[in-house]
Amino acid sequence: MPEGPEIHRAANKIRKALEGMVIEDVELTVPRFSEAGQDFIGKTVNRVEARGKAMLIHFDNFVMYSHNQLYGRWTVNLKETAAKKWNRSLRVALSTEKHTCRLWSATDILLMEPWELSGHPYLSK
Repeated sequence: MPEGPEIHRAANKIRKALEGMVIEDVELTVPRFSEAGQDFIGKTVNRVEARGKAMLIHFDNFVMYSHNQLYGRWTVNLKETAAKKWNRSLRVALSTEKHTCRLWSATDILLMEPWELSGHPYLSK
């Protein structure tokens, strides 16, 4: 299971790649978010943070929450780098002009309004 320090290291990498940048392309393979991809396009990432073992990516009117659980993993690559071929399932890919950040195999992913964060069971602990 990914531990807190691992999530914070991932947040630092994602922060460098996404914070202040505009999302140019998105891939969401989580069925309940199939229609949400366009919500990301053209939006600026305002902030990336780790809270405990949760990752929060803040946009103007929504936040993407993820918890890696047992198998989840974030990767950060240059945009032109092809996705890694391995035994993990892509859940989210967020691309800017230069980078793509991918979340693999995580099952706990939510799109939330900022005010909802304080009521989330994991974040309110």
